[in-house]
Amino acid sequence: MTKVHRQERLVITFILVLISALTLVDVFNDIQEGLPTKHLIHELGLVFICLSGIAYQLFIIKRKNTDLVSFDQKNRELSHENAEFKKQLQNRLLGAQSLVEEMFERWSLSKGEKDIAILLIKGCSMKEIAETRSSSESTVRQQASNIYKKSKLEGRKELTAFFIEDLFA
Repeated sequence: MTKVHRQERLVITFILVLISALTLVDVFNDIQEGLPTKHLIHELGLVFICLSGIAYQLFIIKRKNTDLVSFDQKNRELSHENAEFKKQLQNRLLGAQSLVEEMFERWSLSKGEKDIAILLIKGCSMKEIAETRSSSESTVRQQASNIYKKSKLEGRKELTAFFIEDLFA
């Protein structure tokens, strides 16, 4: 329940309390004036309906507050779990990154070739790589060709598969 909904429920509850109080005052005045019992029963019925509405509104507010507390607790637990997952993932990614770097060193890739290899593995097009590196597509294609020769891989698909195939085995 949002803060707005809670405020709306409190306003409704206040209005029902006000109606009940005014009706009770009217009932006491009617008793003093000696009005018929039938009239008093109708007004007491109105008070009963208002009190029922008040009870219902307070029940809803209490239930929603309980739900919010439960939601907040679950949210904190999930946030903690997510932070722990990110921490573990980051540690593992750092390890994977160093393995990729080692392989690039083994293949004797230049700094530029390493950058291009990473972008190829990420799935960037030759045009996107050229724009990212502020070079021509033909330069990127030549460097990609050098990467494939040095790694003894046939192309982009084999390069990508070389690094990610075992992740989904």
